[in-house]
Amino acid sequence: ARSFDINKPGTEFNKLRGGVLGGSVVDGKFTKGMEISILPGALQQNAKGKESYEPLTTKITALHAFGHEVTEAHAGGLIAIGTSLDPALTKGDSLVGCVVGEKNNMPPVHTELKIEVKPLARVLESFNSGFQPNEPLVIGVGTNTTVGFVMPGKQKKGVIQLLLKKPVCAQAGTRVAIMRRANNRWRLYATGKIA
Repeated sequence: ARSFDINKPGTEFNKLRGGVLGGSVVDGKFTKGMEISILPGALQQNAKGKESYEPLTTKITALHAFGHEVTEAHAGGLIAIGTSLDPALTKGDSLVGCVVGEKNNMPPVHTELKIEVKPLARVLESFNSGFQPNEPLVIGVGTNTTVGFVMPGKQKKGVIQLLLKKPVCAQAGTRVAIMRRANNRWRLYATGKIA
């Protein structure tokens, strides 16, 4: 849900502390010293301007919950994870939407998603047709928000396949929110489940 740099401007190099990640533990636990992965990772841009995401791996250097330093964090409540990452990678919420977990025990990263769609009854009258090929949809998966384009010929009743602008890290069965454009406004159109 958050990522930031806790170092004040002008901090001496040997006193710099690693970047911090903030969010909720959904499953399992984190312990100080644990090696973690951050997926899909940090946005990179090559010389031609093409964007990609680089997975990150780091160690937990500190855990904070409810204003106190702790050695373990379990599911429930908000935590801050101190890392050994370069703080430039975490500043300004640049890693928002990533999933953090134990190294080698992470959900897959998707550049395409197949979603079982359940439209909300209260908005159906605003939409007079099914999804159109290449129609953009805003997809919310956990704290990650991305745009997905409906892939031509990949629709079945109640199921769509999307090509994502930004990859997401999620397991099959994860619930998603789907926004669709109507009358020049984005509206919450449906909930869905990753197939």
